[in-house]
Amino acid sequence: MSCWSAGGSWAPRLALCWRASILRCRFCSWSGWIRSRCESSDGWNNAGTGHSGYCELNYTPQAGDGSVTIQRALAINAAFEVSLQFWSALVEQNALPAPQTFIQPTPHQNLVWGEANAGFLRQRHQLLSRHHLFEGMEYTEDPAVLRGWSPLLMEGREPGQILAATRVRRGSDVDFGALTRSLIGTLQQNANFTLLPGHAAMG
Repeated sequence: MSCWSAGGSWAPRLALCWRASILRCRFCSWSGWIRSRCESSDGWNNAGTGHSGYCELNYTPQAGDGSVTIQRALAINAAFEVSLQFWSALVEQNALPAPQTFIQPTPHQNLVWGEANAGFLRQRHQLLSRHHLFEGMEYTEDPAVLRGWSPLLMEGREPGQILAATRVRRGSDVDFGALTRSLIGTLQQNANFTLLPGHAAMG
């Protein structure tokens, strides 16, 4: 079971007679808490984008013939939308604190340079923006617009450099470390739940 597994948070709520445990290979004490720190949770180790697919270019690979495949981005974004609904339900049930403690609205942007990369991003935008999950994704090659979107990234750029960017205004910045600690804190209120730091599953 992963360290912030959805299964870990809803299973004990469905059947209090079940017993559930989370095994942790590492931990450190912090203000009286067992602070979960692992590749799949802590903010230092995990991209706050939620891996929603808005700006992860590797989710839309380009084939040798120049075509761009978007299926993986669509599937991952759909899964992230389910996660958002799940967390919202837990907030409504007081199983998670206020959303502002673990998620913030943050635009997701990409900036590329060079004709080949601009062509890839242009095609990516054309394909994704047709789907309702990516509706509203913006694309520009206008330096003036780019300066408004990303002023720091535009500093010192040579005039005439080919640039392209996309932006999704409704992106999120997720602190998965804070989310993990909140989920574990809720689970620890259930007598049928056990947190076992410093343990590993064998066999």
